Amino acid sequence: MKKNISFLILLQVLILFSCSKDDDVYQTNIMSDSLIGTWIPYGWNYVQVFHFRENSKIEYIYNYTDNYDASIEETGYWNLKGDVLTITLNRNQESITYTQKVIFKDDNNIKFAPISGNNQRYFKGTYYKLRHLNY
Repeated sequence: MKKNISFLILLQVLILFSCSKDDDVYQTNIMSDSLIGTWIPYGWNYVQVFHFRENSKIEYIYNYTDNYDASIEETGYWNLKGDVLTITLNRNQESITYTQKVIFKDDNNIKFAPISGNNQRYFKGTYYKLRHLNY
């Protein structure tokens, strides 16, 4: 009788914890789908655009001058695990990786923030999604 009760308790514990990883993957997929699109920052004086693609590719366009013809475009890949967004861009035949926390304020607003204790490069700021562009 004690063996049966112990077996049932063990079985319940295994079932309880076996589903949590699937839930995390499901939540990450929803967040990844929400990230796909074109994002630009609020209130910045220069051009900065992120185009997140469905195939984990990204285009990053920026210009830190008043000459909008001098914009620079970099391509690369993005990966979202939980709330950690990793962006790897190809810059002059070199890969540059940025790792930051992404906070979804709603479907149209995200914030990039540094991760505590992480010394890697990161993007920062609040961005809004352009709905009229189909990327």
